[in-house]
Amino acid sequence: MKTFFYISLLFILIISQIACKKKDLNEAPSLNINFPVENFTVQSVDTFEVKAVATDDNADNLRLTIYVADINLQAVSSAAVYNFSGNSANLDVLYELNERWLSSGVYYLVVTASDGELLTRKFVKLYVSSISKKLSGYVVGIKSGQNCEVYMGDTNFVFTKKLTISACLDGVFDSYNNYINVLTEDGKLVAYNYPFLNEVYSLQGLKKVGIPFKGDVAWKYPYIYVTNANGSIMAVDNNGQPRNSFRTLFSPYLLVYWQDKWVCLSDLYPQNYSWIEVPQNSKNYQNNFKMDDLVCLDNERCLAIQQDGNFVKFYTYKPEINYLNSFGHTQNGYYNGSLNINGQVLLSIDDEMYEMNPIYGTLTSVYQGNYLSLLKYESTHQLIYGVNNNIFVAMKENPIQMINSFSFNGNIVFYDFIYE
Repeated sequence: MKTFFYISLLFILIISQIACKKKDLNEAPSLNINFPVENFTVQSVDTFEVKAVATDDNADNLRLTIYVADINLQAVSSAAVYNFSGNSANLDVLYELNERWLSSGVYYLVVTASDGELLTRKFVKLYVSSISKKLSGYVVGIKSGQNCEVYMGDTNFVFTKKLTISACLDGVFDSYNNYINVLTEDGKLVAYNYPFLNEVYSLQGLKKVGIPFKGDVAWKYPYIYVTNANGSIMAVDNNGQPRNSFRTLFSPYLLVYWQDKWVCLSDLYPQNYSWIEVPQNSKNYQNNFKMDDLVCLDNERCLAIQQDGNFVKFYTYKPEINYLNSFGHTQNGYYNGSLNINGQVLLSIDDEMYEMNPIYGTLTSVYQGNYLSLLKYESTHQLIYGVNNNIFVAMKENPIQMINSFSFNGNIVFYDFIYE
């Protein structure tokens, strides 16, 4: 009888303990953002009000954090942190965005609430407009034997040699950190500070063992994006630390930023054909030929370009349906480069510049006189820049006409703009 009593008592104690644990089970804080509202518009240097309410019945303290993130929810601003005593928090603060290098586009205001164990995250869509920047000069990389010579120049096209580095494939200037970032032929991303020209970091391992290395690098504030031939696009911070990575099926070698995401050309050595990949959408399309370039065509399509013998062929790639279509007409000549200026697509073939009709793909000659590669558009001065072997060229628009040039002692590998 006593045995039955003790067993019953033990059973009651176990049930009571389970009930207490269920009662004490922690749950994440509830969180609501009351302001700003969805689709709120700010400038990249604005200070704006943020209102949010968080509650957690089991919490003794709550911590709320505010920051702005890009469309991939990667932070692009400094976080503001607020601590509250008790099980509720009523946040009503002014948040200073103050990120002058943000480009115009869609972002998210992110608010998180934590009780020390569990975290709740909410966000609202923001439209951020960039502020005007001042073009102060240029950085140019010149091939010199087995090395690369780096020149800095002002807007009057006066250039001075500043640095000799390992042979490189590409380079960009990070105007926020004042870094010259170069992608070397042996598969390293190396950053040098300016004006001191000291090496800040060297990120290795971007080359795939046993195959020739080719790659691309771009600056999209606040990170440097670089291709990794082992199968990824990496976002690298100002300390050389990878902060994000977008996996690709094969070895990416060319980057295009389109509709807030990266589109790339990739290949699988030694096969002589290309893939078009959109890793953030898990899209990839295999061609049975080698692609030479990609350029944004409109909000729905990219323009893919192939050099086929003496002819240039055009295709449109639509990520939504992941399909490639022939576009326009084959053009006789050799392709040099292209760019999109607010919807106007320009292509350099032989010594002519053509404007492409975005609906029919027809080409209209708008400039003749130079073979121009590495085409870029500088929006503050509204000028087109390009390279003719060792000559750096600046041209005005409408009509396109050369207004400045500078001849170097070797072929130009890369150039970029310096802003302040």
